[in-house]
Amino acid sequence: MKPNTSFDEVTIVCVTYNSSTLMETMASTLAPFPHVVIIDNGSSDDSTASIAQLIPHARAISRSTNAGYGAANNQAMAAVQTPFALLLNPDCFIAPED
Repeated sequence: MKPNTSFDEVTIVCVTYNSSTLMETMASTLAPFPHVVIIDNGSSDDSTASIAQLIPHARAISRSTNAGYGAANNQAMAAVQTPFALLLNPDCFIAPED
């Protein structure tokens, strides 16, 4: 990101599916972003509970079934209210520039 870009202008959109083992790392990645939408695609593990506990500032959407990656992203994008959105997989890590 550009040094002057404001995180207030970006919503991180993340689709999860049985991703509870990734939640701690994902939480640290998403911590600096004030706008986060996480959509759980019908997980059978404790992903939804982990999101609520570890990423409380995120808007969490839980689907009862797995509609697929594209459909879940489209549903989450409907909740975005910032000028920009970044689709981020739960296993990605964003580190600040050195």
